Amino acid sequence: MALSTEYILSSLSNLYGDEVVAADVRAWCAMNATTYQTVTKKLDEYKVGRGKWNLTVKEKLEQSL
Repeated sequence: MALSTEYILSSLSNLYGDEVVAADVRAWCAMNATTYQTVTKKLDEYKVGRGKWNLTVKEKLEQSL
């Protein structure tokens, strides 16, 4: 099953909020039978620190400016 970035973002946001950490992503991967590496590659543009992602669009826009 090919996971889209939009699906990953919405699912993680619904379960854990807009700021997720590595443990949240690993738990999500276990529930969805996918690998941590695959998901983190798709979330690369939302990364704000080591093992931390901010899934809000506002933060993403601010970082790009």
